[in-house]
Amino acid sequence: MKKINDKLVKKLYKLDLAKDELLLLMYVIQCSDKNGVAHIHYKEVAKAIGCCQSNVYRVISSLKNKLIIDNSKNKECRQEIAINFIGNKFDFEELINYLDVNSKVFDMDILRNLRAGAIRTLLYFVFRMNKQKKLVDFNNTNKLTYKNFKAMSRELNITERMLKE
Repeated sequence: MKKINDKLVKKLYKLDLAKDELLLLMYVIQCSDKNGVAHIHYKEVAKAIGCCQSNVYRVISSLKNKLIIDNSKNKECRQEIAINFIGNKFDFEELINYLDVNSKVFDMDILRNLRAGAIRTLLYFVFRMNKQKKLVDFNNTNKLTYKNFKAMSRELNITERMLKE
């Protein structure tokens, strides 16, 4: 579905998650089906987030301990795992409380080059722009509505340096 619940965006922004944890969560969101479950292989995840396979196991167990995801292994294929992002259930009657992450700014190649704080800030920035009904085409980054970083930082209540990253 490539959507994330607004409440989860706020929760992720407040949590101090590592870069690999955030990358895994973004990958799970982008690979999830209409029920919010992603059926993925460990090797695919490792390649997508740019780490080794043993680190994927560690990240999944860390997120499970923090009650952010729930996972189950496929008994037929040992390498496949089903990951459910807790709280990201889709209510098809009303999709207004969801943030669409199907844009170029959430591309895994871009996210891998950012730090953990920058990923959280980017996610929250897009969330706030969406909530304020700012019509921004994030696939064309030349058309941002704010003219400078100072105005954006005041709006998001963060420092300019963090926003520039």
